[in-house]
Order: sequence, then C-alpha cells, then structure tokens
Amino acid sequence: MKKELGKFFIDAAKLVLAGVVITSIMQDASNKWLTYMFGCLSIFLLLVIGLSIIEKEEKTK
Repeated sequence: MKKELGKFFIDAAKLVLAGVVITSIMQDASNKWLTYMFGCLSIFLLLVIGLSIIEKEEKTK
C-alpha cells in the first residue's frame, strides 16, 4: 500500500515537471526564473518523499 503511495508522489513529480516545461513555453519571460525555482523545489520534494516511502516499505519486508 505504501509503495503505491510512493509511486504516486513520483508520478506527481513527473506531472509537475511537464507543467513547468509547458508553462515556460507558453509564458512571458517575466516570471520564468520564479517558475523554474518553485518547479524544481516541488519536483525535488515530491521525489524525495516518494523515494523515501518506497525505501521504507522495502526495508520492512
């Protein structure tokens, strides 16, 4: 069950990455750095959460 939750967080990170890329293509150059900064931060946090949940689940087996 927790492994699926970890996969969910990893998939959410992929979706955020796609959203950042699409937003940077469609948006003006005025807030690109802010978009990249928050996008990279959220991708990193989601990946860390997802991978830590999966790692804890595999250790308990």
